[in-house]
Amino acid sequence: MKPNQVKTFLLNCLKSNEQLIDNNKVPIAVNIEGVHGIGKTQVVTELAKETGYLVKKLNLAQFELVGDLIGYSVKEFEICKDEKCLWITENQIPHYISLGWTFTNNNLTKQCPPEWIVDLPERVILFLDDASRANSLIIQAVMELLDKREFIGWNLPKYCQIVLSTNPDTGEYNVTSLDGAQSTRSLNIKMEWDVDSWAEWSEKNKRDDRCINFVLLFPELFVAHKDGNLTAVNNICPRQMDKFFDMVETIDEFFPNIEYISQLAIASVGETFLKLFIKFINEKLDRLPSIPKIIHEYDLATAKTELTKVCGNYMANPHEFKQPTAATLSQRLSNYVIHNSIKKEEAAKVSELICHTAFTEDMKYTILNRISGKSNMFTEMMKNKELVKYVLA
Repeated sequence: MKPNQVKTFLLNCLKSNEQLIDNNKVPIAVNIEGVHGIGKTQVVTELAKETGYLVKKLNLAQFELVGDLIGYSVKEFEICKDEKCLWITENQIPHYISLGWTFTNNNLTKQCPPEWIVDLPERVILFLDDASRANSLIIQAVMELLDKREFIGWNLPKYCQIVLSTNPDTGEYNVTSLDGAQSTRSLNIKMEWDVDSWAEWSEKNKRDDRCINFVLLFPELFVAHKDGNLTAVNNICPRQMDKFFDMVETIDEFFPNIEYISQLAIASVGETFLKLFIKFINEKLDRLPSIPKIIHEYDLATAKTELTKVCGNYMANPHEFKQPTAATLSQRLSNYVIHNSIKKEEAAKVSELICHTAFTEDMKYTILNRISGKSNMFTEMMKNKELVKYVLA
C-alpha cells in the first residue's frame, strides 16, 4: 500500500475497532511492515492528529527486559509501630527501622503497572515500533497484550488501539521472524514509499518548491530495485532525503552553494543522488516557476508566459516540448489546488492555466481527475467551457 492508502486503511480500522469495543469485543491490531525511513511513524502520527487520538510510541527494540513492557513485581513487607501498620518496599526498610518500626511476619508480592501506561487517556493509539527487532520474550508479551489487553494489575484504556511496525524479514534487517501464531494476531499490511504520495504530502506541509520538483523530475532514484531479495545499495532512503532537504531549504540560491550542497549530500543521500541534484541545479530546474506565485501573484498573461518558457508549447513546437517539466508542474498545480484555499477570482485563472498549451491533453485530464471533488473551487472552475469538455469526455 502507498502511505496515503495505509492512512485511509488505518482510519477505517480505527472506526471499526471502536464499534467492536462498544460491542464488548476485542479490537484488532494492525501491523505495518515496510523498509526503514518510508514514513510509517509519520502516517500513524498524522492519523492520530486528525482523529483526536493520542499516540503513545514504544520502541520495543530498546526494551531489554519484559518488565519494561508489562511492569515489574515488587515485594512489600508489613511493619508496625504504636498499633499502626503499613506496607513498605525493601528499599524503604532502613529508614523505617531507624524510626523504631518493627517487622511482622507478613509480606506480599505486588505487580506494578509499567510507567508508560500511567495517565493514558481513553482514546490512544499504542504504537509498538520495531516490533520485529524485540527479543523473543518481549514478542511473547506483545502477543498476550494483543489477545487480552491486560496484565496483572493493569489493563489498556477502553478505546486504546494497537498499531505495530516491523521491517521485512528479507535478510537486510536484523529482525526476528514472526511465526504463524504471532503474525495471525494482527492485520498485516505492507507499506511502500510512493513518489506521488510524498509530493502531495510535501505540498500540504509546505515543503520547498525546489525539493518537490526534484523528486518529481527524478522519481527513478526512489524506486526499490531488487537483486534477488536484496535492495540495491544505491537506493535512497526517504528519511535521509528529507534530512537533506531540511538542510538545503535553508539555502536561498543553490548554484553559488554547490560545494556545501555536495558535502550535505555525501553526508546523507550519497553520490548517485548528488550527481542528479547537481544536474538539476546546472540545468536551472531549481528555478522553475513557483505554483503559489503563478496562482496568487502573476496576472494570467505572465503566468502563461512563465509556463511556456520552461515547458514549451506542445501544439506549436512538439519536438521542443519538455514533457518531464510539464508533468512535474501539472502535478504541482493539482496538489496545490487540492491542499490550499483558492479564491473565487483565482478559480478562473486556474482554469485557464489548465487549458494552456504548456500542458498536454493527458495532463489536463489528470489534473481534473485529481482535483474533482477535492478543491473548494472546483464548481467555480467548471464555468470554463473549454475545461468542461475534459470532464465530460
